[in-house]
Amino acid sequence: MAPTLACLAGAAVGRMRERGLLTGTDLGGRETPFGRCDSIYRVDDDPAPFYVVPLCDDGDHHVYAGAVIHRANFYALKDLGVQCVVGVAPAGSITHNYNVGEIVLVSDLIDRTTRRAQTFFETCGAGVLRQFPVFCPSVRKALGECLASVGCNYHNDSTLMVTEGPRLETPAEIRWLAAAGGELVSHHFAPEAFLAKELEMCFAGLSYVANYAETGSRYRPFSAKDLFGGLTTTNEHDRVDRTIDIIAGLMAQVSRRLADQPLACECDKTMRGAAKKFGLHTDWRRWFGPKLTAPGAYRPVATREDIASASAEEIS
Repeated sequence: MAPTLACLAGAAVGRMRERGLLTGTDLGGRETPFGRCDSIYRVDDDPAPFYVVPLCDDGDHHVYAGAVIHRANFYALKDLGVQCVVGVAPAGSITHNYNVGEIVLVSDLIDRTTRRAQTFFETCGAGVLRQFPVFCPSVRKALGECLASVGCNYHNDSTLMVTEGPRLETPAEIRWLAAAGGELVSHHFAPEAFLAKELEMCFAGLSYVANYAETGSRYRPFSAKDLFGGLTTTNEHDRVDRTIDIIAGLMAQVSRRLADQPLACECDKTMRGAAKKFGLHTDWRRWFGPKLTAPGAYRPVATREDIASASAEEIS
């Protein structure tokens, strides 16, 4: 069976390796029109294999979330036939409702990043898409069912504030984010959620609480000996490790569940209106020119003859 699920993760990738779950094929890197996807693993779980893309920390290198070339990752996964993507990332607790080590299925986000490539369509309006629901309901449902099946409690309705990084937020920034409705803060899931829609892919964000944000649930003074300068104690770090173990063991189950049940979402239709309006080709790979990132470089790739020859079903 061809994999239809991919997991974008950092520390969880290391846990998969330690537990012998990351077995199969290292596909290496893949070149795309948007840069290089550094590495992809195919995990040969029978009967539902899946892909894993290491983010930020692959053991050999470490980058902050804003430096990840998300467009290259999503393009490469789409090219491999992936439909569903799960992002796994740490978050800080802003409110008193979340404890370190808890798992959160993020339901909404506020994007406060400033330097990341937010769209595949930088010079035309094809990326003007609705952002509701922000995360795929079918993949969120599968994740929730798998978490429940292993007896894991989790939060199912949370608003995530995504900041640029790499630094953590100031106390005043956290108070401001809280006033704006933020419950968690992270450097992940934007622009991933937006890019997935532009490629008609399902995306869901799975967070684990790694620390308490400044002046959030637990304010602590700076301490050089503990994680994040004292935001996370040794005991809390151990809880986070156990949570990552749970998530690492969950992906194969999620892949099997998604393979067994039809998707009840419309994530695979998000670009249909834009395809008609902008004359996008029926082959999604021809939506993007080789120099799309250069100002003024975009040109619609479908000719009138292309559209006339395409069947009504292909472009409807």
